[in-house]
Amino acid sequence: MDYKAIGERIKQERNKMGLTQFQLAESIDISPQYEGKIERGEKRFSFETIVNLSIALNTTLDYLAFGHRDSDKSPERLEEELLANKLSEGQISLLNDIIRAMLVHKKRG
Repeated sequence: MDYKAIGERIKQERNKMGLTQFQLAESIDISPQYEGKIERGEKRFSFETIVNLSIALNTTLDYLAFGHRDSDKSPERLEEELLANKLSEGQISLLNDIIRAMLVHKKRG
């Protein structure tokens, strides 16, 4: 895995959202120093951290990890996303809460 490229994409998305490293780090409960090291490709990170970064940056894991945008997705993946777009904000929030709870449970597990 190219951690430097991932870090560059994280930084790019953070800047697009107008967030500081401190703000992004605080939003996902990591230290700003650790977040900075992730952006520079100096530190590896857990699956939970990259999931939380993708949620906070409103982007996909696929993009952060591999640089693939929507145009690179298969027809099946696009269909799944179209179905997901039919969910209400409350339903999406609930799904995000479920995913986070699963990650916490896995971490403790």
